[in-house]
Amino acid sequence: MPPEMPLLATVEVGGHDALQDGCRSTCTKDIECKDTSMSCDMDNGVFGDCDVIEYKAQCNNNDASEVTQPIQCTEEQAYCDFSKGKRGECSSCPDFENQCFFSDLNQEGAMECNEVCAAGSLDRLESPPCKFCVRGNFALTNISDGFLSTEDGKNITTPCEFCGSTSNTSKCSSKHKWGMDHPHRTIKMWGGPVECWQVAEFYRGVNIEADTDYCKSARTMNYICGCEDTSGYGGANSEAKRMALAWIPRVGAILSMLGSTLMIVEVLRDKEKRKKVIGELIISLSAFDIIGSLGYAFTSYPTPEEDYIYGARGNGVSCSIQGFFIQIGTISLYLNVSIAFYYLLIIQCSWREHRLKKSWVYYMLFAVPVLIGSIFAFAGIPFYDNNILWCNNSRSYWSEIPVAIAIAIATIIIVNLCWFVYKSERASRRFRHDSENRNALSLAFFKQSLVYLGAFYLTWPPYLAMQILISRGVIYSQYYLILFSGLAVTLQGFWNYLFHTALTRVIKNRVVRAVETVRNAGSMAFTSRRLARSKASTDDREKYGEKHSKESGSDDEQAS
Repeated sequence: MPPEMPLLATVEVGGHDALQDGCRSTCTKDIECKDTSMSCDMDNGVFGDCDVIEYKAQCNNNDASEVTQPIQCTEEQAYCDFSKGKRGECSSCPDFENQCFFSDLNQEGAMECNEVCAAGSLDRLESPPCKFCVRGNFALTNISDGFLSTEDGKNITTPCEFCGSTSNTSKCSSKHKWGMDHPHRTIKMWGGPVECWQVAEFYRGVNIEADTDYCKSARTMNYICGCEDTSGYGGANSEAKRMALAWIPRVGAILSMLGSTLMIVEVLRDKEKRKKVIGELIISLSAFDIIGSLGYAFTSYPTPEEDYIYGARGNGVSCSIQGFFIQIGTISLYLNVSIAFYYLLIIQCSWREHRLKKSWVYYMLFAVPVLIGSIFAFAGIPFYDNNILWCNNSRSYWSEIPVAIAIAIATIIIVNLCWFVYKSERASRRFRHDSENRNALSLAFFKQSLVYLGAFYLTWPPYLAMQILISRGVIYSQYYLILFSGLAVTLQGFWNYLFHTALTRVIKNRVVRAVETVRNAGSMAFTSRRLARSKASTDDREKYGEKHSKESGSDDEQAS
């Protein structure tokens, strides 16, 4: 090749619309595009890409010094993008007002878009109070040119990238320039759908560190775009992990429904137990657990398809139905608290079954859990959304508050009962002569309380902790913690059957002895005190009789 012949190369240097399946034709000031329907965009100063010619009305601001006459956009719902400094092209307003932030505009263009399309009302993006929403607090003044913003930020060491490239593959490949497979998929952000390439442009234009919550929360969504460096939703960065998130909790939910069904059958087959309050509470608890487990069993299936979760085939309606079933299932949690109150009344307050059933307390044991659970289930209908494992209430904290309160109340009651039994045992020791089994009854009741708390704590605290940490934004990608917590909460019926039925049989006799001892401790002490007083009285009478006999004998001697 002669040295005077120019060497031309085709490289991809275009914007977000760069072709995904091939390279683009470049052009310079001297080398025009071969296709007459295309023009050189000159985006890179001395060269650019050949793009299809799109004619737009020109505009400028009123202070433009290089023009003699101001030109404004005359079409309705059109704004000047100021893409050429004080000049620009007229663009139509976006469908959603928040897209003024995501229309690949500079600061002047974004502010003009907001002024014309949103009447100046949307000059800031703030995170809504939900668990999996992208976090941030951005103003239109934060938007700047992506290349310049990171250079000007003196305190920025590692700028935020929505998608980071992990390979050195050529830009002339099937991979998009932003390192994503699906640049035109949409993500729900700040009240409206935003395309993946727009999100990448936005975070390229704001000046934030990569290790901030703002950046991390945004990157939890980059799995939707097929980014090269995505960690996946919930840390599920492989097909096997995503499959496990969908199927392992599903198996747990099926086991839970089986356990709850067996508990109901067992209570109904026991003539004595089904007539007692505890039997009615267990049946109610198991029934609501079956409802909740049914919601859990579908896992990601009712999740909207546009969330791109493994196994998602649903929509907004199916998501809300699943969330409602799951929230109704939490009534079983509150019925656990009722069972704790039942033990308190029977053991510490010495109530009998017939007295309890005639009291208003009996009705409260059932009405309060159902009322609280129903209120939160219906109140959450507008907020049911994708929560990775399934659809549930997406609002931060307030749906977890009653769960935390229920766990605290049940714990306090059980600890108080253990302490009560321990003190009663100590008080009755001096009336017993069997020193070998002195602590056996207290230990038996303590074991029974652990059986009760074991089923309770294996189910709810791990899941509650996960929800709180998600609300705080600190476990975006903790895969194994999310998987364990999701499995634990779906196994409630299984744990209830295992702990309340199988293990209870092993220590049943010891617990019965403990309860009877607590009830009889007071009567034993009372009887012993009566015997002691009776013996003392008998001894006094005997002493008085002996003294009286001696005095009588002395008088007879004197008389004789």
